[in-house]
Amino acid sequence: MKRAVGKKKAILPKDILKAITDVNHELKVLSCEELNAATQDFSCEYRIGGSVYRGVVRGNGVAVKEALGHRHRQRTRYLVYEYMENGSLKDWLMDRSRSELLSWNQRVQIALDIANGLDYLHNSAEPPYVHTGIKSSNVLLDRNLRAKIANFSMARSLEGGGFAMAGTVEGTLGCMAPEYLEGGLVTHKIDVYAFGVVMLELITGKDAVIKHEGREKLLSSMMISIVEGRNAQVELSNFLDSIMRDGCQVGLALAMAKLSVACLRQDPDSRPSMGEVVSLLLRLQMESKKSGVA
Repeated sequence: MKRAVGKKKAILPKDILKAITDVNHELKVLSCEELNAATQDFSCEYRIGGSVYRGVVRGNGVAVKEALGHRHRQRTRYLVYEYMENGSLKDWLMDRSRSELLSWNQRVQIALDIANGLDYLHNSAEPPYVHTGIKSSNVLLDRNLRAKIANFSMARSLEGGGFAMAGTVEGTLGCMAPEYLEGGLVTHKIDVYAFGVVMLELITGKDAVIKHEGREKLLSSMMISIVEGRNAQVELSNFLDSIMRDGCQVGLALAMAKLSVACLRQDPDSRPSMGEVVSLLLRLQMESKKSGVA
């Protein structure tokens, strides 16, 4: 670490990286009897949505999902995850009764949780991965409103190189980076772009695509125009989630908006890395606490 001081990017030794990535990666195999008991034979009452069921296994709340396409000798395989009882971030932001309960500091912490998860995928996982589907509906909240990234069905390994080409471009309008949307280029920076959109949703309480003056517009385009305008702070205060106007300083929200816009730059190389995003969000979190903002 001493040798890394002064360098642009500190690289951890291979043995430390391996120790990090090997932590608690042993798969636990559960019997069909355990899953049937946990879900009351996959009762409709236990269904969360689609082919996902909630239950309790060995004292832990879990979500049980059928692993489509993974059948072995006529038997269905299931994936068992930690049950995130507060559902998706999108549900919270779009539901006004729940959005009112998300304070400024909780929103900053949620952004930091997502950023830490992506930083791990990009820089500590071996091999590194790109999620490719970052959006507020793929961020789940636990009982303490701490966030975790979900749905890795489209994740891509970048083993052996820093980029890949997607055969088919899949994603959500308003969340896809231009280089991925137009040419199928997959790098870590498409996750950075999508994360920038999620931060804007956290700040404004609005969807990635919104109706404005009778037309559909991208939230990202509107916020870039505001942040780069002459009266950014005034215009932003009118665009903030109404729940937050009294609860946080507009200056702090503007700082997060500027970070979001940096993540949305057209040139992928000009976007920050997720490690840099984590550092900036930690600084913003400290400033919020110093200012006494709830």
